Amino acid sequence: MMVRRSLLTLVLLATVARTFAGATSPTVTAQSAIAIDAESGRVLWEKDADTIRYPASTTKILTALLVLERLPLDEVLTAPKEVEGVGGSSLYMLPGERLTVRDALYAILLRSANDVCVTVACRISGSVDKFAELMNERAKSIGCEHTHFHNPHGLNDAEHTTTARDLALIAREAMKHPLFAKIVRTPKFEISRPTVPQDQVLVSKNKWIRDDPTADGIKTGYTEPAGKCFVGSATREGFRVITVVLKSENWEVDTANLMAWTYARHERRALVQAGDPLGSAQGRQWEASSDLWKTVPETTTVSEIELAPGTAGPVAVVHCSDGFKYVLDGVVPSSTVASTQAGTLSPVTWFLVAILAGGAWMMNRRSRRMIGGATIRFR
Repeated sequence: MMVRRSLLTLVLLATVARTFAGATSPTVTAQSAIAIDAESGRVLWEKDADTIRYPASTTKILTALLVLERLPLDEVLTAPKEVEGVGGSSLYMLPGERLTVRDALYAILLRSANDVCVTVACRISGSVDKFAELMNERAKSIGCEHTHFHNPHGLNDAEHTTTARDLALIAREAMKHPLFAKIVRTPKFEISRPTVPQDQVLVSKNKWIRDDPTADGIKTGYTEPAGKCFVGSATREGFRVITVVLKSENWEVDTANLMAWTYARHERRALVQAGDPLGSAQGRQWEASSDLWKTVPETTTVSEIELAPGTAGPVAVVHCSDGFKYVLDGVVPSSTVASTQAGTLSPVTWFLVAILAGGAWMMNRRSRRMIGGATIRFR
């Protein structure tokens, strides 16, 4: 049954992709949305991506990232008294309940447990307020310019805001961690709760990972002021796309449309291949020693390759017809210079070579002389 459903989904995805191939933009009801290439961070499409909005539980992507960066997975956490009264989605922890960091991550990302977010915040920073300061510092280091988080879970707060662009940057950073990427594509997980054995199975709120075989994350979110929010990820045709939809009428349909359009209009391609000539610099010819693979619009072509100074030799700056440029570090001296150099001499150079050769021949003829009865010939 599952195999049949997956095959049907793939057929539907292919049909949708063909439909969107000619569209100038995807059909998205979300008030803010964005799609980026996970590898490079390049924006592939956006809509009001810098408008300040409430993120709801998509906040937990950054919370989980900080947990991964600051706590050992086998450490046992103890729920603080602050978990009492935490509303919304919850694991319903009581003060003093113990949970490993690993299980806490699954609870945060699958169950969207607000009380577990408070537990890790107090463990890492001593309080929710101090943890929020750490969140904002980390967001800024990632490149976020319009994010101000005030809590670790995303429950509505007038001071807790971000943008679609910033959430995409946070998600891209988090997906670099193998465990994070594994958790957010997990439909169901069983944790260890000796004190509450009847509530150990966590089911992901992200139904998209069950409906789309290419989906591999990331996080849902909803509050009344925020509306329906979703940060998604899918890997198709050799590259991953991260999407964000905020204040959406239907986050799953918006995400499916955005993914279909993006994959229909973009491809992963080698803009430069190993061995391609790159030009001359520093008195030598240079060529590529490796391929330069990038996700680009399907109509993109290479318009110019510029050699620029690098730390250990030149680097190639590849300019594309869509206005983007990429840097290739794999630049080596051309292996064909020696064999082709003779054929590239100018007429003036050939004239000088002929004069020198003729002069040498004349000198050789005039240099015979007798020394002590022996004939010495200079060659």
